[in-house]
Amino acid sequence: MLNVKKILLGVVCLVVITVIIVGGKYLISVRHYQKTIKELTT
Repeated sequence: MLNVKKILLGVVCLVVITVIIVGGKYLISVRHYQKTIKELTT
């Protein structure tokens, strides 16, 4: 049972890390995209 819990914890940690990395890249690209739109519209 302990091994299963450790494996699940590891999987959850990996998922959280991937979500944070992907989310961060997405936010950066969105902000960059918004900046370029503002520069084009002004």
